[in-house]
Amino acid sequence: MKFRFLLSLFCCFSIVFALRAQTAKVKEMQQVFVADFCECLEEKLSLDPKIILYNQSETCIRGILAKRAELFMEALVSDTVGAGLPDYERGRAFGKYLIINTIEDLVVKCAYYRQAMQELKVMLARQGGVEPGTATRERVQKAVAELHTREVEVPDVKQRAMMYCILAVAWEFAGDKIEAMAWYEKSLKLHPTTAAKGLLKLLQIS
Repeated sequence: MKFRFLLSLFCCFSIVFALRAQTAKVKEMQQVFVADFCECLEEKLSLDPKIILYNQSETCIRGILAKRAELFMEALVSDTVGAGLPDYERGRAFGKYLIINTIEDLVVKCAYYRQAMQELKVMLARQGGVEPGTATRERVQKAVAELHTREVEVPDVKQRAMMYCILAVAWEFAGDKIEAMAWYEKSLKLHPTTAAKGLLKLLQIS
């Protein structure tokens, strides 16, 4: 199996999950973001029914942040994420925080986002050399064994986390929900990404 990593803006956004109180403005921005994002995906699909929705994620995010710039800034100044960083870097840090904290709501509330996550799942399976519909326990176990021999060659935690996410997807296609969840959780523990968080939630509600 050859692991080639899907490095897109939305897939690889990561941030430490912290349990803390959110301001009213942050909560408002998150609610608006979820509604706007779902609306954007719906609009993209209405224009082209054959479009790959996942590939529209970055475009939608940029459009929302431009459209909601005033609310975004109000939420930013009300929060402590990125405090002490230069303005541009703080804005990026807060944007990442905003996105990763809305993933589960998007999965639950937006059918178009669930479709995008299904598309991502197929992409990741193919990245790992598993064609959807052909995955078996034996093939996935072989991939896991190969991963264990290659882990020392991949010191970068982000890449290893994506390996784990790909293996989780492979276990899903092999029909083993428990193993899939375990690998998603392992990926999130090593290096949280929107891909693993979203796909785990999708699996939990399926």
